[in-house]
Amino acid sequence: MIAAAKRFAPQAGETFPAWQGMQYMRDMFSGRGQLPPLDNVRYPELKWTTARDFLEKTRPDWKSYGLRLKGVENTWKSEGEE
Repeated sequence: MIAAAKRFAPQAGETFPAWQGMQYMRDMFSGRGQLPPLDNVRYPELKWTTARDFLEKTRPDWKSYGLRLKGVENTWKSEGEE
């Protein structure tokens, strides 16, 4: 079906042509999109960071833009807050 959609309705100028959505669904449900186990232990110098920590370091004014961390916006305290 994807090949037929590419051939008969290529949508060359579209950012997300219809066949791409079909291909994504096929690959995700078939298991083709599954990633192999990660080798995080190979990179001990890299540390995970939260979105909040990243935004606070790179954009201290991020809250003024109305950005919210869905589901966690009220579960953390800034440094110095009680």
